[in-house]
Amino acid sequence: MKRLFCLLFFCMACLSAGAQWKWQNPMDAGFPVVQNQGWPDEIGYKYVRLPDRAEKEIRPDVWNLSRNSAGLAI
Repeated sequence: MKRLFCLLFFCMACLSAGAQWKWQNPMDAGFPVVQNQGWPDEIGYKYVRLPDRAEKEIRPDVWNLSRNSAGLAI
């Protein structure tokens, strides 16, 4: 009986905590919040690491990697 009560209490605490969360979209902030981008003024509000003008100057493999958001921070 004690285990059932503890499990019920834990579930109720988790459900009430989830109702208090407010999700934010960093792209809607109105100012740049994504870090570790090269040329953030040219990139704008996207999760990429290099601007579009760099596509002609670098190898295709490097360009494909720059489209990944690995290494970016908020």
